[in-house]
Amino acid sequence: MPGEAEPMTEAGERTARRAPSLSAQLRSISGRMPGLPTGTRATLRRLDPAAPGRGVDAVIPLLIAAGVNRRAFASDEGFRRWALICHLVATLAGTAAREVHAPVRERGADGQMTGPRHREREAGRRIHAAGVSETRLMRLTTARGPALVAQVARLGRFLAAAGSIPLDLTPLAHLILSEGLDETRADEARLALARAYYAAEAGNDRDTDQIDEDARA
Repeated sequence: MPGEAEPMTEAGERTARRAPSLSAQLRSISGRMPGLPTGTRATLRRLDPAAPGRGVDAVIPLLIAAGVNRRAFASDEGFRRWALICHLVATLAGTAAREVHAPVRERGADGQMTGPRHREREAGRRIHAAGVSETRLMRLTTARGPALVAQVARLGRFLAAAGSIPLDLTPLAHLILSEGLDETRADEARLALARAYYAAEAGNDRDTDQIDEDARA
């Protein structure tokens, strides 16, 4: 089946479509939570991230509607990673289906980061504000494979109970998607979480020099 043609300029040249950033995809997933049927949201919250197959009918339509490239979740491994992200968003959204993803910085129409930096939205700062201990943070940042899945799911429940939303989920999503596949990016995500957490612990309200995960999406 042929792909959809790219739009043409007045000069007859094809223009490349900008792929949505990871932050934009997270915002789309989060923004669709209020419109989902109650049963679908419940399925996403109750999903077993270690074995998400039973939630396929809830996860895949949400990912497609959110504009996630189908190739990203075509494999079993890709599906498991994106299912964990959907589970995390649904857990944070709760029964009230609150929108939970709020980027630290917005992206303008030209695709460039713009506007003020909302440091209070940094995931590491929200994690600290929720009362997550340093030990629990270290469990998250040192976890690999199934242990990471369990730690992310546990963190989601902790943040939801503490009401620590909205937050920028981008570094957490990068960690989920990159761990075991692209350790450079995964380490950048771990570092971003830790920097923001310890900056909050030190009472440092200045920029943490957090690597802009959204710009790298």
